[in-house]
Amino acid sequence: MMTPVQKLAGLAVLILVLMAIAAGITWQVQDWRLGKKLAEQLAEQGSAHQKALDAITGEAWRQQKGEQDKRMATELVTFLTTFYSSSVCFFTIIVHLRTQGREAERLEAGRKFTLDH
Repeated sequence: MMTPVQKLAGLAVLILVLMAIAAGITWQVQDWRLGKKLAEQLAEQGSAHQKALDAITGEAWRQQKGEQDKRMATELVTFLTTFYSSSVCFFTIIVHLRTQGREAERLEAGRKFTLDH
């Protein structure tokens, strides 16, 4: 038979075991709740981070496209300027050669005229 002290000690141990079980269950429930909240917060942060990265990437692409457009415009202006300068030079040479050709024709006509008369 158990003495009253042993019964009291047994009851105290039972109460401690039940309190430990309750604390463990509470701990587990809190862990699930906080884990779920943490997972949701991480998902939200990840989504916000991805949106920020997408915005930064989009802006970088727009800037790069703008720089490419500027470069292409500069190259086009350079090409057209060079082409125009070359064309002017070419036409100047043609006009000069035609002028020389006419001058040569006049000189030849003048020589023939002086030789014939």
